[in-house]
Amino acid sequence: MINAYKKYWAGYVDFKGRSTRSDYWWVVLCNAIVTFVLEIPFMIGYGQFMYSVVSRASNFTGADAATGATAYSVQPGDISPIFVIGIIILAIWMLANILPLLALQVRRLRDADFHWAFIFFYFGLPIVVFILNQFPTRDGDNNQAVPHSSED
Repeated sequence: MINAYKKYWAGYVDFKGRSTRSDYWWVVLCNAIVTFVLEIPFMIGYGQFMYSVVSRASNFTGADAATGATAYSVQPGDISPIFVIGIIILAIWMLANILPLLALQVRRLRDADFHWAFIFFYFGLPIVVFILNQFPTRDGDNNQAVPHSSED
């Protein structure tokens, strides 16, 4: 698992090689775990935000409506710094993964003997790319990929 993840980051701009199914799924699992851990500050901040909005709504009276306030209005102190930090961390993580994930998808498509251009389905019909990634390694004659090593 660790080796597959190291290869993922080392080959973040390698669009010419191949990636096995196991390499692909280990990366998906590692990315899911890392994303979950990085979401913790966001989830804590979001929970604090929702608690402040809902607790204010439960104390809402008709007199508050006369001032123009609504039951679920957001006040300046509702969004905590941990919520903002969580959003920033997640945004950086997602942006850092765009190019390596595209490269991994292209390598996986080539390993399954599909043309790399199928990656464009990822932007409109991602289920197509997901299904194509399930195909086993094939040594086809698409003349677009270098043979992969036998290490897994």
